[in-house]
Amino acid sequence: MEDPGALDQHKRLYNLVRHRVLRPGLYGKQDGMVVFDPISVEDYEDRIGSNEMEPLAFHTWSMRRGIFTVGRDGQLVNYKGVDCRAVADDVKTCDISSVLGRTQKRHEIVVTYFEHGSYQGHKKNPQIRVRGASQLHDLIGEHDKLAKYYGNSVLKIPPIVDIQAFPEEFCLRYNLPLHSEVSEEFLTGLRASDEDDMRSGNYGKLRIPGLVRMQEMGVPYSTRFQKWAEYFSTLPPKESSTLLDISGFQAAVLEEDRRYSLGAAFGQATRILENPFRISDLAHYVDTRDASSVKLILDYSRPNGNDSYLLSYATTMGRNAAGLMNEHLANHLWSHRQDFGLSGEMCDEAINDVTRNLTRDDRIPVGGLRAKELASTIMTDKVKFYSQVYLLASNMKVIEDACRLVGNEVPDRYDDAFISQFLALLQNRKATIATVLSWGDRLFGESGGLPQYLGVRAQNTMRGFEQYVSDFAGRLRTMGSGWR
Repeated sequence: MEDPGALDQHKRLYNLVRHRVLRPGLYGKQDGMVVFDPISVEDYEDRIGSNEMEPLAFHTWSMRRGIFTVGRDGQLVNYKGVDCRAVADDVKTCDISSVLGRTQKRHEIVVTYFEHGSYQGHKKNPQIRVRGASQLHDLIGEHDKLAKYYGNSVLKIPPIVDIQAFPEEFCLRYNLPLHSEVSEEFLTGLRASDEDDMRSGNYGKLRIPGLVRMQEMGVPYSTRFQKWAEYFSTLPPKESSTLLDISGFQAAVLEEDRRYSLGAAFGQATRILENPFRISDLAHYVDTRDASSVKLILDYSRPNGNDSYLLSYATTMGRNAAGLMNEHLANHLWSHRQDFGLSGEMCDEAINDVTRNLTRDDRIPVGGLRAKELASTIMTDKVKFYSQVYLLASNMKVIEDACRLVGNEVPDRYDDAFISQFLALLQNRKATIATVLSWGDRLFGESGGLPQYLGVRAQNTMRGFEQYVSDFAGRLRTMGSGWR
C-alpha cells in the first residue's frame, strides 16, 4: 500500500485490533452490496505483515450493523447496513430463519423482544428485524434530515456520501422481502396516511415522498418492497403454521408493517467518520473496568497525540449544544449514548426539528384522544429540546471516568470549556438559559421527573449522573448570569 495516510491509519489501528478492541475482518462486494466476514487476530497480523491491507475492515463493540474501512489518505469509511456478525446479548430474540430451517451466513430474520417502551409503563411491541441490515427508509430519512446541516459551522455531523437499496438478487440470496408492484390502491392508502400526519403537524416521515426517494436509491420505478405480512403469506402453509407458534410473531409483523408502511426495504449507507468509537464504547469498557481497552481508545482519540482530549471534546460538544438549540433541533434518543462519537461528531438520525412544537400550547385539552396525543407530543419535544444540554454534557463524565481509570490527568473545570462555547454561540441566550435551567430542576432535581416525561430508558441512561448534572447546572447558572 503506497498511500502514506492509509498506512499511518493502519498503524494507529494495529494495537486496537491486537488487544481485541476492534474486531477485524475482510470486506468485499456481493450483488453490489458490501459484505463482511470476520477473521482471527492471527490472520489479521499475518495480512498486516504481508502488506495485504486493502480488504481489511473492522467493527467496534457498539457497531451491530456496520463496519468501517481505511480509505484514501487514511479516511475512515463507515458502511451502515452491513452484517458484522455481532450479536446483541442484552436483547431477547427468536431466529425465524433458523425456525424455517434456513442456514445463511448473514442477515437472518429475527423477532426482537423489548422489556420496556419509550415512556413510563409502556411495553414496546416485539418487532421483526434483519440482523445487520438497516431500513432503507431510515437511511434516506437520516441523510435528508442531516444534509442541510453539513455546512453548519457549529454542528459537527459526519456526512453521508452514498445510499443504496438492497438489489433483488441480494434479497433472493438471503431470503428477504422482494419487489412488489405499486398499485393505485396502495398509493391511495399512503396519501390518506400522509394527510392524517400533516393535519397533526407531523411532516417527518411522509410516505409518498419517501417512496420517490427509495426509487431514487435503487428501487425500480413503480415498485416497492413487500411488507412482512405479504412476504410471510408467500411461504408454504407448513412454514406459515410453524411461525404462528413463535411468541409475539403476529404482533411483531403488525408492528413492523405499521412502522414501515412502504415495505420491508433495506439498504446501505456510506459515510466518513473522524473516529470509529462512540461514547457507548468507552462507557462499556469503563463499566467493565477494562483499563487497557480504555487507554487504547483514549490514546487513539487524542488530537495530535496531546493530553487535551477532554478539553477538545468539551469545546466541540458545547458548540454542538448551541447549534442544536439555534436550529431548534432536539435529540430524541435518550435510550443510549451510541449517537455521540468520541470525535464530538453527532451520528445517526437522533435529532428532530421541533420548531413548530416549541411555540405550541402543551396543555392537555378537554377533548378527544387525538388532541391529547398531540399535546403529549408537544410537551415531549419541549422537554427533549431544553434538557438535551444535560445529556450532551453528561457524556463528558464518561470521558472523565475513563481518564481517571487509566490515570490520565483530568483538567480542572473542563466543563467551563463546554459552557463557554455554548453561551458564546447561543442565540436568544437569556430566555433559553432560563428555560434550560428550569427543566434541569424539574427533571434532575429531588423530584426526579425524567422518567415521567422521557421514560425508563432515559432514566437508565442518566442513572449515576445525577450529581454531575446538578454540578453542571450550577456552573451553567453561574456562568450564564455573567453573559446576560
